[in-house]
Amino acid sequence: MSESDDESEPRVEIKTQLETTDDDPRRPIRNFRFNNREFGDPGFQRLVLQTFGYVGHGKSSFINTCKAVWENKEYINHTKISGSYEGDTTDRQIYQLTDNIVLVDNRGFKTIGSDVKAQIYAQLGNLLPLSTIVDWSQGLTLLDQIDQAELLVKKSDFIVPIFIYSVCYSPDHDEIQELKEFLNFCSRITGMEVKVVLTHKAEGDVEAVKTMFMDLEIENLFSLENITPQNPLKSEDIENSVINFLYSVVKEVEFKMNHIKKFKMIGGKMFVLNYIYKKNLDALENTKEQKAETFRKEEHIERLQELREKLAARLIDGDVLKSEGELKPLSLSFSFLRKKPHSQSAVETAFLSHTTRFLKGQ
Repeated sequence: MSESDDESEPRVEIKTQLETTDDDPRRPIRNFRFNNREFGDPGFQRLVLQTFGYVGHGKSSFINTCKAVWENKEYINHTKISGSYEGDTTDRQIYQLTDNIVLVDNRGFKTIGSDVKAQIYAQLGNLLPLSTIVDWSQGLTLLDQIDQAELLVKKSDFIVPIFIYSVCYSPDHDEIQELKEFLNFCSRITGMEVKVVLTHKAEGDVEAVKTMFMDLEIENLFSLENITPQNPLKSEDIENSVINFLYSVVKEVEFKMNHIKKFKMIGGKMFVLNYIYKKNLDALENTKEQKAETFRKEEHIERLQELREKLAARLIDGDVLKSEGELKPLSLSFSFLRKKPHSQSAVETAFLSHTTRFLKGQ
């Protein structure tokens, strides 16, 4: 999370009418770049608008709509959607919007379980590479994938979470509460408020859904009817909505870069690693105890511990951390990760310290 205790952050509710302070609202989007900021170059190069959400809610259609509006061209089915509510996307695919901004499509999920949370948290924490298959059932292999992805992940990417949600969907009370916690952590991992895009607005009660999200303390709301193969025509309302959405994202990122001296993401990444570790550990502990499986379970637990320590040490040694002076004491607290042997209690203490600071927003 960013250090913004003394800074007021923008709260933006996206409108369907074009409401900006620029004569040409496309200009700040087109000219957006990370360098030449007030506090210097933050080290980021590309703005990644990462979509995520339930299967069939319109993530791919939203990307097609953004492309059609931004490029001011006839509708093109860039994402190759079929219109099926079962969803067509199986991987995270990149679609260029400007020289410095990309949209990323994603596989949809049916429920927000622990495996889904782990995968999305890892995506938003920039711990997994783009243009790869998304598997919600990876389970014990996710830490291995993060380990192997080190050279494939672009550390200069700045990720903004874009949650796509159909107004036709009717979650129950428990799912709404799960959604609140889920989106809250998505925001805190990235340091950016989740942008919620409401789709299929002609088919449901948009105002009721907006009220639901406002009750969940989500204020960045946006609604539109996607352009699709069945409805390929652009309207002024759709064009204004898309430009306002992009304008809002760019302005909030610029605010972060210009008003927050150090944008640190280490706490979020540590939270993700610890979440995956704990989830996998619980899964192993809950398996039926059988003599033939005992050794394999212990082997898995040992592997999880080694991976978590290895990945934590890599984060501490990263270039981003070395450039942030206030993190040096924290780096020293992880010095045990570079020395063998060390106790598991020391690992727990360090992770607890780091994730506690993250959860408190420090």
